[in-house]
Amino acid sequence: MSRGAPRFPLKTPLPEGADRAGAEAWQAQTAVETSIDRLGSVVVQPGGAIGTNDDRAEVLLLAGKHSGFEIEGVQWRVSGVPGAQVEGPVKVSSGFVQFEGIVFAAFPDTNNSARLISVAAGATAVFVNCRFLHTGRLPGKFVDIDATGKAHFIGCVFEPLTTAALNVVVNAGVVGNVYIIGCSNLTGKTHTSVTTIAETT
Repeated sequence: MSRGAPRFPLKTPLPEGADRAGAEAWQAQTAVETSIDRLGSVVVQPGGAIGTNDDRAEVLLLAGKHSGFEIEGVQWRVSGVPGAQVEGPVKVSSGFVQFEGIVFAAFPDTNNSARLISVAAGATAVFVNCRFLHTGRLPGKFVDIDATGKAHFIGCVFEPLTTAALNVVVNAGVVGNVYIIGCSNLTGKTHTSVTTIAETT
């Protein structure tokens, strides 16, 4: 993972002339920052960078808007706290990635209307309790999976923000490469070449 930009602003200085209440507030904030610092570079605040060149990495996205990113490596886990939202294209180029509790969203002013997620040939992505939102202003896909890519969706929600025609999960490979289990498809559209189990519509 890239170590360039700090993931969280640490060591907030004590304000000059702070009274007792101000000093106590500073002490509490410093304790929170220290706890976050112990997590290392896995914590990414909105606007922070996600490095992509480690063989194994765990990332926690804090609440707020995050830009898109590309991941390549052997094994990744990307989780989001409530309110973590990715508003840019995400590409899984290689290896295995598990996403948990993240909102992936496309809006008129974002650059991911063509697809929210793409999974490249040979890569595997698992999505657990994630939410996919799309404005539908442009024809596009929620998730695009190459012929030998694999993806599994567990407890996810697919939701359009408009009624425009969209493709949902589009798999270019065999149906056994993509499973959609216990999800809710609120788009009114079908998936392409996937295996669904207990999906509500």
